[in-house]
Amino acid sequence: MKNISIVVFWVMFAFSFLYSSGMGRYEKICKNGDSSACAIVGVIYLSGNGVKQNYIKAAEFFKKSCNNRYSEGCLGLGILYYYGYGFAQDYGKAKELFGKSCTSNNIDGCSNLGLMYAKGRGENQDWAKAKKYFDRACSGGDAKGCSNLGLMYAKGKGAARNFKKASFLYDRACELGSSAGCSNLAYLYAEGRGVEANYNRARTYYKKACDLGDRNACANFSVLKSK
Repeated sequence: MKNISIVVFWVMFAFSFLYSSGMGRYEKICKNGDSSACAIVGVIYLSGNGVKQNYIKAAEFFKKSCNNRYSEGCLGLGILYYYGYGFAQDYGKAKELFGKSCTSNNIDGCSNLGLMYAKGRGENQDWAKAKKYFDRACSGGDAKGCSNLGLMYAKGKGAARNFKKASFLYDRACELGSSAGCSNLAYLYAEGRGVEANYNRARTYYKKACDLGDRNACANFSVLKSK
């Protein structure tokens, strides 16, 4: 099954190339106090779409946005600290920023915060807190939050092992577009854990995960085609 993974980027990042054409306009709007515009400029510098990638400039605009309590700005700045983009890696600072983002109901921030507690990054590992934040992210419609919460139930980390509960969460994650959720659900159907063994359904979900870019799922789908 797929391991817990961090939410690195969000919708604005995926569409930053659309925003880059109006870079000057967004910078001007940001200077006039629009926190969302500051976050957009930060994303453009982070992605390097239409401009030269510049983590320092990204941090500058994310900080302006976050200081005005805009959750996407805090999320973006947290990602820079988490990976050490532009300055020294600092898990403690990343956790603080993800926490601010989550407090403002940003589900990606909650999901990332859950990951840090699950991995023990920034402080000691805490599965109870990881579960709390993954659950919050999943309830808000975050695919990776659902997938990671399902993995906790499947492995019995922070909760009693419950494959049926895991299957429900993987199914939700898969519907929300998580390749890991689809692949993990396929595994449960192939092995008959928490659900009745069903190779047809296993193939269906491996195929879906494959279509979402999971190469291991593509290989598993090929293996199951003969069964």
